[in-house]
Amino acid sequence: MKKFPSKSMLLIAYLATWLLATQSAYPLTIEHGTINVTEPFVNSTSLSLSPVTTSGVSIRTASNFGDYELTIDPPGSNNQGIVITTVAENSRDGVRYPTSSAWYGSSSFHYLISLHEPKRNSNVEDNANVAFAHFNYASYACGRAYNAAGTNGGTLDTFSGSAGISIGFEFVDNNNGTYTLDLTLFNRPERHSSLGVLLVNGAKNENNFALSRANADGTFTIYGHDNGDNGTVYEKDPVSFVYIPINTTKPQIKALGRIDGSGSKIISKGDFTVTKGSTNGTYYLQIPGHSNNTGTLLLSPEGGGSSNVDNTWSYEWSDALQAWEIHSRDTPPESSLPSTAPQHIPNGEPAFSFVFIGEERNILRVDPTAAPGGNGSTWTLAYQDLQSAIAAAGVRTDIWVAEGTYKPGASRSDTFQLKTGMRIYGGFPNGGGDGTFSARDSNPNTNNTVLSGDLDDDGTWAGNAYQVADASIAEQTSALDGFTLTMGSADGADDHQFGGGIYLNESTPTLSNLRIIHNQAILGGGMFMRGVSSPPEITRTPPTFTNLQFLGNRATGYGGGAAYIITNARPRFENCSFVGNSSNRGAVTDVNLTESTFSNCTFTANVDLSGSNAAGFYADLGAIPRIQNCIFWNNLGTDIFTMDVNPASANNLVQDGLAALPASVISTADPLFHTAPSAGDGDWTTFADNQFGNLSLTPSSPANDTGLNTALTTSTDLAGSTRIRNFTVDLGAHEVQEVAATYATIPASPA
Repeated sequence: MKKFPSKSMLLIAYLATWLLATQSAYPLTIEHGTINVTEPFVNSTSLSLSPVTTSGVSIRTASNFGDYELTIDPPGSNNQGIVITTVAENSRDGVRYPTSSAWYGSSSFHYLISLHEPKRNSNVEDNANVAFAHFNYASYACGRAYNAAGTNGGTLDTFSGSAGISIGFEFVDNNNGTYTLDLTLFNRPERHSSLGVLLVNGAKNENNFALSRANADGTFTIYGHDNGDNGTVYEKDPVSFVYIPINTTKPQIKALGRIDGSGSKIISKGDFTVTKGSTNGTYYLQIPGHSNNTGTLLLSPEGGGSSNVDNTWSYEWSDALQAWEIHSRDTPPESSLPSTAPQHIPNGEPAFSFVFIGEERNILRVDPTAAPGGNGSTWTLAYQDLQSAIAAAGVRTDIWVAEGTYKPGASRSDTFQLKTGMRIYGGFPNGGGDGTFSARDSNPNTNNTVLSGDLDDDGTWAGNAYQVADASIAEQTSALDGFTLTMGSADGADDHQFGGGIYLNESTPTLSNLRIIHNQAILGGGMFMRGVSSPPEITRTPPTFTNLQFLGNRATGYGGGAAYIITNARPRFENCSFVGNSSNRGAVTDVNLTESTFSNCTFTANVDLSGSNAAGFYADLGAIPRIQNCIFWNNLGTDIFTMDVNPASANNLVQDGLAALPASVISTADPLFHTAPSAGDGDWTTFADNQFGNLSLTPSSPANDTGLNTALTTSTDLAGSTRIRNFTVDLGAHEVQEVAATYATIPASPA
């Protein structure tokens, strides 16, 4: 008979390991995010991390089909916690509903996330987007139980995890594919099953998943289940778990709950609602102030009832509903694939547990009308200038900026530097309004929050800051949102000749709701973006640029009046307008092995200064742009010049056609804007008389209802109006509305 240590010995061991754990140098925050997978799958380049992913996570190049390898920084963290996963899409093609598992690969110091199709004994891997979170042993009651010899179906005789949890006491293998977890031992009643949720996961590279049940005596039962076993047939295989109490004070835990089949809360923390859908097995989760862009959702199946004994769970975010759509599916009978329909869970029977993880962020406030001497902690104590807030900001800091005009400094080389992990939001009223984030107006046409390079206020480019904003050290966790960027003049040497409005160098920030107007540079008047010089070890998410307006910018060199994109860059522009920009090679110049995407963008009244290249879009030197649902109209010169176009380009309105890929052009007719742009004197570089028009479409526009819905990732257009009013998206940056876009004609003045 196997002998276990006495409880007194275990208590001494627990205290010793707890003391060591509290002195650990490993980060105690939750690293989390979502891996997005594109197909056809090639290699790790088909994987990217969602913008909300925390900065300590990276994808290893050894990743392959159905196996995604993660590292958590610093390196020592990779064996100091567990990873819990959830499939973050409800179906890839209507017949594939994989499960996900995660475990620590000690031989190469990483975590392996594996996805398998739900079919018995096939062990066939599959692809899907998958959410994940890393929980540190020192911060949460968590761990992994497994068989030390690696025996398939063997007794779980080894535990790696939090101090005070051991095999045979807190974790007991019941020898039938079920396990009892008692976290209340050693006088820990606060870990009662009624006081927290348990997230469980299969913890082996095999087609298994896990479920759990909260028992009345305070314990949990964990069930190991093969993907292809139907009903209460359980299997002995490794499992991982983490317990999170409802009274947690961890600021990253924004909401959690155990939900029954009716959508009712059994236990909960935070503000959220769950609505049971009209379709069986479908639920809608809404968390006020949160979305897939603010955090990561994890689901865990509840089991042990009558109908919930073998169900798997998945979710995906719905922009249209502003909710997570959650599905439950039954595991299939022997050798079958699961039903395509979600399965009903009866009212009153536990259905799933969830945790929503956001970021632990500091907030600093800026208001030029505030009293001097503030530290940014409240609107009353706001900084008066943005540079002071940027200097004080650390990683994971949001800066809320009230309306006003801000200068980067007194020297031409001064710039507003967007740092890694920093998010800067403009559009707040002076005084902060009601003090909440919803008080802001994100529309730069109306919020009057201006970053200006006009250091001497003379209204010309002479002596201005080279670059209004510099995002060259910003990564996917960085954001700039809700500003006008104006009067930068990158006419210097070295890097000071690039990107008068904003400069990006091997960086991947998220840019939204920006009006980039009246900037100049030698290359890239409004924006300059350089990708990585060689493929990096870590696969980075391509940057996303949404609702940007490039207005009246100029490049005096090779090209890129609005934007110059070069060297392996892979940006995505959506709902963007390019109006009155001038250069020798297009409003956008896209060169040197770039793979840019332009979806629902409008190019009009741009000027080809050379008279022989292109006014709207110029691509060369191995660039393969993807152009979808775009409008090119009334540009002064050729609309598009490109040596090659991504075959996925489709459904564009191009006035002079597109010889490189004519199949992508569906119309050459007048798009019928509400108001056409006008340079007044014909020169966009003389600012006072510029009118950039109202590019919203009239109801009779040929661009109405002719787009490609699959090219769209947003639910609103550039003006904030609802997309897809009549089942098919319109072309260009604006959806046809019954009434013209409310901001009317864009004024010339940047202030």
